[in-house]
Amino acid sequence: APSLRYVSQETRYPRVVDVSPAWLWRASDSWSSLLALRLRKVAAETLEVSGGAELRYGKLAALRLGASDQGLSTGVGLRLGNTRLDYAARLHDLGIAHLVTFSQSFGHTREELEATIRRGISELTRSEGARLARAYLQKAEAELADDRVSEALRNFEAAALLDPGNAAIKDRIAEVSSRWDESLKRQMVLRTATRAREQFAAGNLLASRQYWKSVLELDPADAEAQTALARVDRALSRDERSRLDELRRAQSASEIQGTIAMARSFRERGQLRQARLEAEKASARYPEDGVILAFLGKVKDELAEFLARKSAEADRLEAAGDLAGAMRAVEAALREDPGNFKLSEKAVHLRGLLAKRLTPDERKAVEQRYYRAVEQYLKGNYAVAAKFADEVLRADPSSEAGRVLKEKIEAAAGLTR
Repeated sequence: APSLRYVSQETRYPRVVDVSPAWLWRASDSWSSLLALRLRKVAAETLEVSGGAELRYGKLAALRLGASDQGLSTGVGLRLGNTRLDYAARLHDLGIAHLVTFSQSFGHTREELEATIRRGISELTRSEGARLARAYLQKAEAELADDRVSEALRNFEAAALLDPGNAAIKDRIAEVSSRWDESLKRQMVLRTATRAREQFAAGNLLASRQYWKSVLELDPADAEAQTALARVDRALSRDERSRLDELRRAQSASEIQGTIAMARSFRERGQLRQARLEAEKASARYPEDGVILAFLGKVKDELAEFLARKSAEADRLEAAGDLAGAMRAVEAALREDPGNFKLSEKAVHLRGLLAKRLTPDERKAVEQRYYRAVEQYLKGNYAVAAKFADEVLRADPSSEAGRVLKEKIEAAAGLTR
């Protein structure tokens, strides 16, 4: 029990114990009943007992009955969409008190959005997918309003998969992702700068310098970090400068070694794009290192050779009438060079030719398989989702939505292993 002391007098409040158990019983999908009991005991007062029952038909209607030491109450409730009307009558010593409540809400409540998402896809069609996508979008925007960005991005992703032709969803994902990345970077900068100041105040100049350097790696334009780094360098003794030079050389050698090892690992697995990106990162930090430059040149040559080979293979297969094989060759090349304009044009051309081969019935069957794959992916059944995604790509190798979904399934399955 709380107590408060004012200037000269202490005020004590009574201890209150309040227990309210409830039991929900579902007789069927439509009918349910709720029983509730409340026991309330205030110190030095008698125990208060009250309770109630509600019989509900879906979300349409409810019949209610309540009892307490002040008398009985009863009432009914009706709900049609976002319109709700409730009536209650309370019987006590002075007669009957009537209470009528009218509520009108606009848009979907969170409860309604959750119910729509739980129901999932009732019909495996594009229009049904777009309908469910709208529910995911509304939920994502509500989560953004509550600053739950990671949950919002998951729901935006679900909306994009359910309505793959909607460019506005993809733009929204890019916008929110960019904002979130910037926010995370800002938080990292603030935390690292705080540590740098603490180390400087404690006299640990080398540690402070390292933290300020990390700040500049995150945000090269950070003026405070630039000024602080110059101040730390001026404050360093001759011995500390010598140790710093040795540390820099050792760190540079270690970073170069580690980066080259990672880039070689990517290259050995045939991931030439990743190998090139790692080597370019190292080259930007150490532009005069001969080992990095030699490795980068070799990877670029291998990548150019791979792209030329896949492009020629696609042309040969297209001429032979194997459009699916040509599409696979182009996609393999695009994975290594996503921004290649000529390859992108070729992919669009091949998708158009492949799409023409599908009859309306075949296209509808592919669409249904795609939505089955999406449904299983959102439920976390990645093995089943992968099976349906493979069927989509076998039936329609031109399906960009199917390819994106397959990549997401493989990434998710890899993370859960």
